[in-house]
Amino acid sequence: KKDEAFLRKEKYEMLPTNLEEFGLAPAHLWIRRIERTAIPRNADLAKMTMELQDYMALLSKDPNDPMLQSMVSKMQRRLQTAQTKDNVRSKCNPTEPLMYAKEFLALNLSELTKLQAAFDRIPKTSFAYKDKRHITPLDFCRHIGE
Repeated sequence: KKDEAFLRKEKYEMLPTNLEEFGLAPAHLWIRRIERTAIPRNADLAKMTMELQDYMALLSKDPNDPMLQSMVSKMQRRLQTAQTKDNVRSKCNPTEPLMYAKEFLALNLSELTKLQAAFDRIPKTSFAYKDKRHITPLDFCRHIGE
């Protein structure tokens, strides 16, 4: 009850479907809906790398220039931050939905088999997707949320 109160306070809502319906242990999924008003921009790593190389070339000509040293330092930090975000973003793009679900829900092989069997029993016409042969994790989550 304490955890539920905390989640509700943090504006999470519990999905009505219990995972027990899919042959898993009794559990509920909690989600927090957010509004995305701005489209996130990905940093251009190649451009940032070239910019850093340009600064380094200028710094090699005048190694005592504090302004150039500061610019190189800032660009190195920005590049490192952008690379870290890019690595995280690339890990979050699932290529295999079943493996994504396995990792996301921390399922073992028997639980994964049960989930797949329950998932296969869901009428595919209940999903709003274009390619009737493939259901994405987002489709699945939307279905659970209904």
